[in-house]
Amino acid sequence: MDAESAVAFTVAPLKPTLACGDTVIQSVTLNVDLDCTGVGLTIAADDITLDLGNHTITGGNIVIGNSPVPRVDDRHDILVRNGTVVQGFDILGASRVRLDHLNVGVGGINIGAYRDLTISATTVIGGDVSNRKLGDFPGDTVKIAGSTFANSSLALLTGAFDIENCTFTDSSIHSNQGPPDTIAGSILTNTGVSFYTDTTSETIVRNTITGGTGVYLDGSNVHAVVTDNTFSHGDVGLAMDVIAAHDSLVTRNTFRDNDTAGLLLYVVSRCDVCSGPLLVRGNHFIDNGSRSNGKQDSAGRTINDGLHADIPPPSHLTITGNETVATTAYGIEAPLGTVADGGGNTSADNGNPQGCLGVTCS
Repeated sequence: MDAESAVAFTVAPLKPTLACGDTVIQSVTLNVDLDCTGVGLTIAADDITLDLGNHTITGGNIVIGNSPVPRVDDRHDILVRNGTVVQGFDILGASRVRLDHLNVGVGGINIGAYRDLTISATTVIGGDVSNRKLGDFPGDTVKIAGSTFANSSLALLTGAFDIENCTFTDSSIHSNQGPPDTIAGSILTNTGVSFYTDTTSETIVRNTITGGTGVYLDGSNVHAVVTDNTFSHGDVGLAMDVIAAHDSLVTRNTFRDNDTAGLLLYVVSRCDVCSGPLLVRGNHFIDNGSRSNGKQDSAGRTINDGLHADIPPPSHLTITGNETVATTAYGIEAPLGTVADGGGNTSADNGNPQGCLGVTCS
């Protein structure tokens, strides 16, 4: 075909599969970016896959559920994947929801009534994962795997977190009541953790926790397990309320160069039997307490030790087989008669020549 006989073609613009404000009632793949005002998209049917096709929704968020009052049975079996949602999500009410391979911005992930919510391979920057905005509705566990959070707050008034293989930077994690919380195999940098009140069976395993305020287990720490973690360069590595620390275990952790103490054991209120049994075994306390700035416990004793126990007798706390090295004051400091000495604790180069108080350290 020569130049004079060329045929001209007109290419029609791509018709968007979705527009701002649309209600999604069947599975669909987004084929254009959306810049919305108000609600971006609403998912108002069950068994929906919304594939964002690696596109971005700015200005508006994605709402899951359309009941005037959030209910866990409002919507079910929802998958949203593969894209960026700057204003995030409002999950008004749904069960079996999965958010996968997403980038979520300042809008965060706001949770109403939910059951079986999973967040996987997702990055959240500047937004929160919380039920504070939508209200304190029934919830169970939020499962989070292989995800990254920066400048984010993860907070549940009811419900719990099951976190595995995640990265947190300049963030916080908090739950108040509900099923067991778990943080496993994750990296937390300048990220405080607090599990309060009625949480039970907290599991903190195989994490690297650096900087920040540390991990606080406060309240009914029943069957808590803290094992194989590294706590370093924070204020306190791990602080644990032992008033109800039944059948709990702290073992094989390394507490290194924390400002005030590696491990702080305390009670929120007076108790007849403050713990039991709680076993602190086979941990390593290295170079803790050098920047406590004179912080004191309830008895007026300075907290600048590897392990510092601020508990009244009697207790069912056993301390055994721990190594303490180069701590500012004591490697282990516990009021006399408050803990059981299980033996095998050691002291080297600690600031107080006695090495340990309340237990014998060789």
